[in-house]
Amino acid sequence: MKRAVEDLLPHNIVYRSKMGFPTPLKSWLREERAEPIFALLTDREGLLAEYVDLGYVEKLIARQRSGVEDATDRLWRLLNLQLWGDLFLRGRREEHWDGLLRAPAMA
Repeated sequence: MKRAVEDLLPHNIVYRSKMGFPTPLKSWLREERAEPIFALLTDREGLLAEYVDLGYVEKLIARQRSGVEDATDRLWRLLNLQLWGDLFLRGRREEHWDGLLRAPAMA
């Protein structure tokens, strides 16, 4: 593959080491736009409410917001669990996906 583009791209680009694709989750979770995410994490009807102390989650969110603690990884994992549970266990797909999954699969 690299040989196919050698004449199109600079040598240092073609042969550089692999690089990750980081996302700025930490800063995203400190922005006001993260409010719907935090509301979802503390939803009393969601999967987390059944298995996790939501008071602890609220404290974790407060520490993330204030910058006292970097809880990005834990909040990200909890968010994924909450969405997965709502989608596959609670049947709450329509509440979160807003048309994202409504289109029929392409053949």
